Amino acid sequence: MILENTTNDYSILGYSIQYITLHSSHIGTVYIDPNERGQDFGGIILQHVIDYARDHDILRIKLQVNTSNIPAYRLYQKYGFQTIELLPLYYSQDADAYRMALLL
Repeated sequence: MILENTTNDYSILGYSIQYITLHSSHIGTVYIDPNERGQDFGGIILQHVIDYARDHDILRIKLQVNTSNIPAYRLYQKYGFQTIELLPLYYSQDADAYRMALLL
């Protein structure tokens, strides 16, 4: 999903990548342009991902989020994702992740 600015230059405000297999979905990436953060574009994208999954009979959405990315973690919690596992050193030698899931 790509979220673009339609009032100016059609610049990309953010995007997500969602992988779907049978009845499960995995969010690989949610990215918001650093200059556009704090305007709930992440929420718009996340809601679209959730709606798309529901429309395609997906039962669960999973993702990983860096434990230091508190704004993203809170966004996922706001939309009902639950932390199911801590993944030590998931991103690098000093970056852990939470695995989160949303049951639909």
